[in-house]
Amino acid sequence: MKKVMLLFLILLVTTVSLANLYAVTTEGRVVLLKSNGTWKYEDVQLGSKPVMEIDKPLVAGDLSITLKEIVRIDKEYVVLDLLVQNNDSEPNAFVEMVLYLRDKQGYTYSGTFMFDPPSKYDRTFQGDIAPNGGISRGAVFFEIPKGTEIVELSYGFMGELFADISKVAAGL
Repeated sequence: MKKVMLLFLILLVTTVSLANLYAVTTEGRVVLLKSNGTWKYEDVQLGSKPVMEIDKPLVAGDLSITLKEIVRIDKEYVVLDLLVQNNDSEPNAFVEMVLYLRDKQGYTYSGTFMFDPPSKYDRTFQGDIAPNGGISRGAVFFEIPKGTEIVELSYGFMGELFADISKVAAGL
């Protein structure tokens, strides 16, 4: 509990914006830090699919995955700019090969390589993420035809995360 409070105080003190902010404790719980200085734990509803939102972390096993941006590049590529936090006490890796997007027709798309991406997205996940709150940020590319309605994101060898991504992916 002391670790949770310390993490909370550090995040509260370093918050400079007046907007709400989501944080993840070292135990993997999602906390909403409100602009008025109060906070609350976010409820995780078991058996339902969480909705992916920009800057709201979702827990996937020992990792928390935060979507920073989703954009279309050219006609064929969709890029996810992700921030991944390791909530485990051991180093952990984010494995891009087990991140998938699914469209409304049920087709699944896996990450791919993009030659000469825009410099803003020229970051990939490399190596392990440090334990106890270590973070890594990178871009994952998907080759998806324009006009495809993306509805779901999934991550993990064992399906650690299934999330509704339809709101943030609308119009891509």
